Amino acid sequence: MDGYTMSSAALAKKRRANLSAVQEVPSSPAATPAAPPQSRAGGMSLPQILNVIEKRILSLEKAVEDNRDVSEPIDIDAQLRPIIDEYDARFEMLATQINEMKDALMKLQSFTMDVNKTLFEERNSRTSVSENTQTEETVVPITETPSEEQVLDSIPEETNGPPTFSTPEE
Repeated sequence: MDGYTMSSAALAKKRRANLSAVQEVPSSPAATPAAPPQSRAGGMSLPQILNVIEKRILSLEKAVEDNRDVSEPIDIDAQLRPIIDEYDARFEMLATQINEMKDALMKLQSFTMDVNKTLFEERNSRTSVSENTQTEETVVPITETPSEEQVLDSIPEETNGPPTFSTPEE
């Protein structure tokens, strides 16, 4: 074994030896039953410990009562009123802005619905007009790929000359 283990074992033996010397075995079990138990680890019996704790609690309660009587009453309302007013003002501002956003969103939604309705009505009117009137053009299905000559013949020729550009002022 190493030195640490041996010294720990030796210390443990000393502690055991001291404990057996300190503990006294009572000679008769009927000694005095009303006597408080002998000293414990702190050197006081249980009733003594309870008395000390009770005295400390009473002294703390008395100190708290004395402190309440001596100190001036704090006017919490006066100290917190500016902070509460500021939070109230911020809350009102946020509520106003939320209501304005809600109104703007409702207007946008109404506008979008009106535009969609108008577009739908225009589409239906165009569809009904095209169904009622027949055009002169007939749809001819293309079965063959047109040749280059047919494509070139279908392009109208311009005889006006070079293109001219106009400005918006004209």
